[in-house]
Formats: sequence, C-alpha cells, structure tokens
Amino acid sequence: MSKDRENPNTPPDDSAVTEETRVTEVRDEVASGHSVVAVTAEHRTARRRPSNAALAVGAVAAVAIIALIAFVLWPRHREETNVAVETPPTAEKHAGEEGGEHGDEHSQEGAIEVSDETAELVGIKVEPAAKGEIEDTLATTGRVLVAPDAQAVVGAKVDGRAVRVMAEPGQRVGAGQPVVVIDSTQVAELRGQLAEARSRLRLAEQASALSARGENRAAIIQAKNKLDSAQKTLDRKRRLAEIGIAAGREVQEAELEFKNAQAEYNYQSTIPITRERQQATSEVEQVRASVARISQSLEALGASLAGQGGTVTVTSPIAGTVVDRNVSVGQAVTQGSELMTVMNMASVVVEAQVPEAQAGRVRAGQRLVARVPGQPDRAFEGVVQAVGETVNPQTRTVPVRARVGNVGSALKHEMGVEVRLVIGGRKDALMVPASALVDDEGLKVVYVKEGERYERRVVTVGSVTYQWAEVLSGVEEGEEVVVAGAYQLRNMQKGGGEEGGHHDDH
Repeated sequence: MSKDRENPNTPPDDSAVTEETRVTEVRDEVASGHSVVAVTAEHRTARRRPSNAALAVGAVAAVAIIALIAFVLWPRHREETNVAVETPPTAEKHAGEEGGEHGDEHSQEGAIEVSDETAELVGIKVEPAAKGEIEDTLATTGRVLVAPDAQAVVGAKVDGRAVRVMAEPGQRVGAGQPVVVIDSTQVAELRGQLAEARSRLRLAEQASALSARGENRAAIIQAKNKLDSAQKTLDRKRRLAEIGIAAGREVQEAELEFKNAQAEYNYQSTIPITRERQQATSEVEQVRASVARISQSLEALGASLAGQGGTVTVTSPIAGTVVDRNVSVGQAVTQGSELMTVMNMASVVVEAQVPEAQAGRVRAGQRLVARVPGQPDRAFEGVVQAVGETVNPQTRTVPVRARVGNVGSALKHEMGVEVRLVIGGRKDALMVPASALVDDEGLKVVYVKEGERYERRVVTVGSVTYQWAEVLSGVEEGEEVVVAGAYQLRNMQKGGGEEGGHHDDH
C-alpha cells in the first residue's frame, strides 16, 4: 500500500491541484452614467489530477469570455456617452433668467427648424399677435330645454276609439293640423240632440211669424177704414166752409173725428203682443238656448258642428315636430289620454350651471354663447333672462337661463352644451387665436416663427374665448404665432407621436 493511502490527511502537492475559474459579470451604473465591468475570479480546488489538455481548454475559454464581454460593452459605452439630453421647459426658463441682462430675451433651446416647403406640407399657418378688445367670459356647462310655450301635449277630450293616426314621430305639423281621428258615442248622441233642437227651432220660428202676421188684423183694418172716412169728411167740410155753405163749427167737429180715428189706428198698429204671441216667442227662445248649449258641448269636446256621426278630429295646438306618439289605430282612449307630444325647437332655453362663487357676476341681459361638444364652429347665442335664487346642495351651483335661437334645430331637448357667459371685457389686450395654444405637460405653449425656426414659448394666459386667447406674457405684439399645425410642431420637436391624438382646431 502506498504512503498516500496510509495517511489520507496528508495534503496533496501543488501539481495535484487543478484550479477552476468561474467568471461573473457585474455591471454597475454610476452617477456619471458610465458602465463599469468587474470580473472576479472565484477559486475552487478539487482533489483530482488534471491533464495538460484540460488546462489548455480552460485558459482558452476564459480568454474568450473576457473578449466577448469587452466587445459587447464597448459600443454601448460610446452610445451612452453621446446621448443628448433635452432641457425641460422649466430649465429653459431658468437658463434664460440666469443669462443676465445681456442674454437673449427668449430661450432658443425649444426651437425647431422647419423649411417653408415642409411647413406648407404639414399645414402650418401663422398670424401676428395683435391688440384688440377681448371679452371676459365665464366657462361652464349646461343643458338645452324646450321653451315653456313651445311644447304641447295633444290629448283626447272624449272617450272613444282611435280610427286614424295622421302624424309620426319626427314629422313636422302646423298649428290646427289634424293628427288623430276618434270615434265617440258621446259625440254621436250630442249631434243627434243638436239636429233635433234645430228642427224644433225652425218650427217655433215659423209659428211665431204666423202669429205676428194674424194678430189684430181685423181691428187694424177697421181702424184704418174709420181713419180714411174721417179724412174724407174733414176734406169735404173744409171745401164747403170755403164757399160759405158749411159753418166753422162743422169743420171743427170733422177735425176732432179725424184725430180720434187716427189715434185708434195708431193704437191698433202698436198694440202690445197678445198671450198667444208671447207663447210663440218664448218657445223660440227656449229652443235657441238648447241649440246653443248642445253646440257648446260639441265644441268643448273638439267636435265640429257640421260633422257626421261620432267622429272627432284632434288637431295640433302649435306648429312644431312630433317627438313621440302614444296612440295606435283601433286603440281605446279616454278623456285626458295623452296621444302625442309636439315641440317647437326654433327657440330653446339653455340652462347653465354657474358655481355659487361666480353667480354674483352674472346678471340678466348678459350675452350667453352655447356650443355642442365636438362642434366648436357652431355657436348659438342668446341673452340671460333669469338667474336662479337657489343653490343646488349637491353641485353648489346656481341655474342661469337664457333664451337662445336654434337655427336648423341643431339643439335638442336635454342636450348637453358648453356655455360661455360674457361677464365683461377689456380693450387693448394682446390676443392670439385660441387655436395657437398647446397644452404641453401642464403648460400653455405657443410656437413663434422666426425665419425657418419655430420657437417654443411658455405663455401666461388671461381670458380665453372660443376664438381668442389673451396673452399676458411670453409673446410680443407683431410676432408671428402658429395658429394651425402647432401640435404637429410639438410632436416633431419631441421626435414624433407622443401626443399624436391631439389635433389643431381649424
């Protein structure tokens, strides 16, 4: 047995130890931005005797690993050292302020160079910043309501059954236009009573006429004959007196007789009506009252006096558009049933909700401008009619109502709208079109054209309307500001597409 086997605790000699090396790559990012590669060797010993070939293979593998790590890290190190860092807007501002009184007034770090051909292709347009009068507005939201006098519910006034429906939702109707026909037994009965009363009236009027013509006819004829005789006697006595044959006393007696005959005739001609005639006249008046009562009942039910049977034609009380229909042909209806609704949206009411802190600035007579979201080019103007006296406890807002013209009926009942209330104004304000403003990470930014460069400017904004924006700082009068294509410039400056969803308002 060998000496090694007899004493296992004897350490092996150096030639019997094989060294294995495991390379570990550690990459630490330091504050300077450079990469550091550290290669450490971890040694382990094994109680085995390596061959010369194994040692050679291990050395070649270690060299290859080190070369591969150096190859991978060398280009990346160069790239990282050449990266340009864009100065944020706040840093630009501070840099400009620290430049001293001899520095540039506006920082150029936010500028982008675009040729005129590219600007035209992108659709960039500029306008000079100019001074003018701008309105001081209060922006809020509201809803569209039909005017109180422009809505009508068409209802049934009788019990019956619908036999015709002549209007559909969305159809325009005029005031007094028939929309529904109802057949009613109540109306049929009233029309029968009216026809009977009219017949009785005709008979009563005929009887009264006959009574008037035959009344006191004999007495009147007798009085007339007596009057004519007295007239002849008086004429004869007067002629005889003229030739001296008759005495004056005879003429006086003839005159007295004539006067008595004339008085009798006048009395008989104007004698009060007799009992028979009174009865005939009373009958006529009673029948006439019955006809009037039945006619009024038919008119109250919406039935025409000249109609036949029990049909009743229901008409629209106003001109407008049918917005809903609650009746079908053959459907039984009762008095008070709502058949359809008609709205006239030519003029509507816009009810805006103003925060209670701003409600004191709103008064009747101020101008209100409403726009439908997504349609900024269409404006609907009106005048404030009333400011509410109560505050909504949930929203802490005060309702403000204005009557607004609705050209083309674009505004619909209960539609939500964007509202601006004109509560004042200022003259000599520096203004740019509202489309020039760009929202950039919480800042209001415009782009000012300087040759083929477009400088990014952070601006302070005052009043803003749908068309104009008041600029308090950041732009000077006469400078050309981008009013179309500003968002494209912003995206080009940032390398494209970060906020690609935004578009300019044209």
